Amino acid sequence: MIHIYKNNPTAGGTDGSMVSEGTNGNPIIIGPLDASKNEESAPIKLAIRCDDGYIADAGAQIAATIGETSDVSDLWDFSLDGTNWSGYKTVLTIPQEINNTNTVFYCRAKATENEQPSNDITAKIILVAMVKAV
Repeated sequence: MIHIYKNNPTAGGTDGSMVSEGTNGNPIIIGPLDASKNEESAPIKLAIRCDDGYIADAGAQIAATIGETSDVSDLWDFSLDGTNWSGYKTVLTIPQEINNTNTVFYCRAKATENEQPSNDITAKIILVAMVKAV
């Protein structure tokens, strides 16, 4: 009904590759990042859109979690334009209705010097939206 897309989706378009919705498939890959330098990734352009016949009300929220916790991660940040960021450990709110065309947003992540080197596959982007049939 509502999905996240990657691979440079076009605002207002229907392009992009659907991101995996589980542990298999097509993940968003960030990194590697050098934790000893508190390195931050380049922004990654993503989009959300609903399947045909559905819309999501304005106010959808996007955040990231890591591991088994439901706490918002302090290592992920989101933006509507790739310039003005919501702030790490902050939820991004989409101000407009989401329909069957791409609503673009951006994400970035950082590594911190207190992290051990790892290939962390526990990060999840969480999308909370009120989706309804039209």
